[in-house]
Amino acid sequence: MAAAQPVERPICQVADALVGSVDTHLAEWDAQIEVGLNATVNCSMFLEFVYLSRDRIRLQLEYIKGNFSQEDEAFRAAGGEGASTTWAMTHMSTAASLVSAHIHIHGVLAAARPECLSENLQLLFLMSLRRLKTLLHGQLRHLWIIFQGTAELFRQGAARWLAELVELFEADLRTMETVMVSWVPPPAERAEA
Repeated sequence: MAAAQPVERPICQVADALVGSVDTHLAEWDAQIEVGLNATVNCSMFLEFVYLSRDRIRLQLEYIKGNFSQEDEAFRAAGGEGASTTWAMTHMSTAASLVSAHIHIHGVLAAARPECLSENLQLLFLMSLRRLKTLLHGQLRHLWIIFQGTAELFRQGAARWLAELVELFEADLRTMETVMVSWVPPPAERAEA
């Protein structure tokens, strides 16, 4: 008679999945930093990488916002008050994690390649950082609302917060496109061309 295999509890499976998910994100973020720090990449390619990376974050935030809105509408259409607070908090937390990773990655890259950033790009990145900081503080305020027992206000606030986050990234990308039209590569890169 074969010995019965011990059954893993569902909570352990969830914990393993969460750890695996975090490990995957960390590996992706480390890879982004390695690509950005590659000294053989010229400034034009570096800035294209930065732009595409920001655009990817914007797209992921747009998906989170879209999923939040669509699922909340489905709950309401079914006659409910909307999705649970835990559900809404999951969407906000995912978005906040993406933004936090973005800030750290792009901070490292901007510090490592200052020769690639014109004054206007530096100003854009600083203004973006300031607005992102304000939005991340706003996320903490929304978490405080949960502890006050106002779930409906939290869901409404989460929807507004996600929309503001997506709008900020869209505006930053439009501004970066405008700034890049007049961007001139550093002298060393122009000499190589």
